[in-house]
Amino acid sequence: ANLRGEFEQQGKAELQRIEKMAQELSLRIAKDAEDTINAESERARQMLRGEAAKLALELAEERIRAALSSDDDARLQKALIAGLATGGDVKQPRA
Repeated sequence: ANLRGEFEQQGKAELQRIEKMAQELSLRIAKDAEDTINAESERARQMLRGEAAKLALELAEERIRAALSSDDDARLQKALIAGLATGGDVKQPRA
């Protein structure tokens, strides 16, 4: 009878140990999943910021190109060439 009680007690202790391990594993898995979600969310935000910046630059370039006249373009090209020829800064000549 004493041996049976000892086995039952060992079985209960083993069951408690297994339940505790399962709970710890469950918490660790949940934490890992949360960390992964947070990391992926931040990566997605960074990608969206980069894409938004790229689109903003493209839109600004389109608007500048649309606003420039052929005279403006010729003046800018002359200023660039003059600046490169003198080795100095490129300055726009006044119209």
